[in-house]
This record gives sequence, C-alpha cells and structure tokens, in this order.
Amino acid sequence: MKLNIIFWCEKFYPTIGGTEISLYRQIKQLFKDGANVSVISHDENGKHLQYNKNNNFKMVQLDNNKKDIFKALEIIRNINKKSLVYISGIFRSNPLPSLMTIKEVSKDIDTVLRIPTSGDLDELSDFSLADFLGNLAGFICLDNAIEKEIRKYVQHPIVFLHKNGIPIDDFSKNKFSKNGDFLFIGRLSKTKGVSVLIDAWKKYKTKGGSRKLIIYGPKKPGYVLRELKDNAFLYRHGIEYRGPMQDVWRHFKSSRAIIIPSLKEGHSNVMLEAMAAGIPVIASNISGLRGDLLASEAGVLFNKENSDQLACELLKFEDGVYDLVKMSKKGHRFIKNNRTLKHSIKNLHKMFQKIGSK
Repeated sequence: MKLNIIFWCEKFYPTIGGTEISLYRQIKQLFKDGANVSVISHDENGKHLQYNKNNNFKMVQLDNNKKDIFKALEIIRNINKKSLVYISGIFRSNPLPSLMTIKEVSKDIDTVLRIPTSGDLDELSDFSLADFLGNLAGFICLDNAIEKEIRKYVQHPIVFLHKNGIPIDDFSKNKFSKNGDFLFIGRLSKTKGVSVLIDAWKKYKTKGGSRKLIIYGPKKPGYVLRELKDNAFLYRHGIEYRGPMQDVWRHFKSSRAIIIPSLKEGHSNVMLEAMAAGIPVIASNISGLRGDLLASEAGVLFNKENSDQLACELLKFEDGVYDLVKMSKKGHRFIKNNRTLKHSIKNLHKMFQKIGSK
C-alpha cells in the first residue's frame, strides 16, 4: 500500500539529537521508499512557503502565528484528502491555535498526534483536551508511561508505541576506548541536566577523577550556566566545550562513556547513537532512557538530579568496576537487532495500515 503522509512539525531541520532529527530521518527514508510525503514546518526564522521540486515530496515552511497555522489547514486539505496527517510538537509555542487546527483537521482527515513526553501534555493542561483531541485517529508515544497520561485527558484513545530508530551504518565504527574520556552531547539546557552534570563533575574531580569531559552542544538562549563561560574553571576541571557541531560522531576519536543526565526525555537519539557506536551509557533513571538501557545492559542508571550518585558512577567507570567492553558490544548488538531506522519505518507502516483499514 502506497503511503500518503503529511508531517506537520514545529521544526524540520536536523539538529544534535532531538525530535527534529528523528522526523528528518523517517521522512527521508519514507521518501526513498516511494511514499508521497509532504512536510509542513514552523521555522523559527520565519521563512514562508517553499516547495521541493520532487514530484512526491513537498516542503512547506510557515511563520509560527495564528494566520499561518490556519494556512497549514488549507494546505493539508489541498494536498490530498486521503493522506494521514502526522503532527509533532506544534503546540509548544502556540498551543490554542494549534489545538483548534488539530480539531478541524481531524474532523475529515485521519490524524495522529505525537506526544514525546508527558511534559508536552502538562503544557496543555489549561485546555479542555478531550474537546480538541477527541477526533484523532490515534496518538504516537515514545514510552509506555505517556499512554497513562493521555488517558487522563482523552477517553478510549488509540495509542501507538513508536520508538526512534537510527541509520546504524552511520555509527558502525567503534568509538569506544577504555582509556578514553567522558562525553556529553546535547542542548545546554536545564531539561538536559547540564547543571547536574557540572556539579557531579566537580565532585568527581574532588575525589581524584583524572579523565576529561568533552561537551558538544548548542547553548539555549536565556539559559546561562556560569561555569561554561569561565575558561579558567573549564581548564581547571578538565572540561572541553567544543560547541555545537553537525556530524559530531565523526569529530572525536573515542570515548569511555557518554553521560545523559536529562530530567526528561522522549526516546533519546543520543543514547541510541552512542550504543550503536559501542559507547557505554551513564543515564538518568527516567522514562525514555530506562527501558532500552536495562534491556540492552549497555550502561548504568543513576537517580535523576542526584549528582553524588553520578559522580560515584563516573569513578566506577574510571576504576574498572564495570566490564565496559561487554557493555560496548551489548549496546551495538541491541541497536542492530531492535533500533535501526528500518525497524522504526516498519513500525510506522504497520501503524498507517492499521489506521487506513478502519
């Protein structure tokens, strides 16, 4: 069955990790598979409508305001009424107009809404979600825990569990080294646990830790962590901040482990990429990280926001308490067998077919 899919998301451009790169990878693969794919995106730079010249791919960019959101509704109806609309993240910046548009779209077009984390629903708690979301063909969740949250707002929802997948060939080279340093990749924001990481790293160094911490990631506007602006502090504590970088996995030689101290996650691409590259993981014990890490045995968990426990785990990784070689192999094997982009796309096809057969 040939798929007609409209992806409607807040941003489309791939970044370091995150929702955007997951959607980008899926859309790119679906396009290669011959699906009719259209993308509607709210670009923060305010670019207007742009269409790709390919016959089976259209790219539309909209300003993030009420007028353009209703323009998106018109575009959706004009593209193909038999399409499935896949919506992700559009309500974060402008919730009420977005919810109104979702309600209108889902009246006569099959529509699914992606809810990466329960925090996305929390942001909408002031609205009567049952009224806006009642016509949806289904919800896409990245973790079982989010399904329970959805049921608080919508009766008898159809929920599809859809895990992220990665192009494993991009990460097939082994980047693990028992003599390597520690690594962090992600936005420098509160939700990514950067302050917890820095606090734990100071404790790790105080207790005799000898390795370096390599940080890749863009700084979030309005979020300033004083230590990362202090070159003397960075040098004294063995921290190298290398800024944001595309294709980050190609730019460093090896790592002992990656640290993911997030306060919330949907389904971490960075964790999947690290495991594919054979790098053990030290991660917060939260939904979005816990499931795959326990299933793969590719790393360890520490309690969310517990910098003391994280510092202890860093020392254990340095002192040889864990069999890091075994973690490295198990992580890569788990991704190869469960979390490739092909696995993710296959799951999407099943979901679309189920909705189309109703």
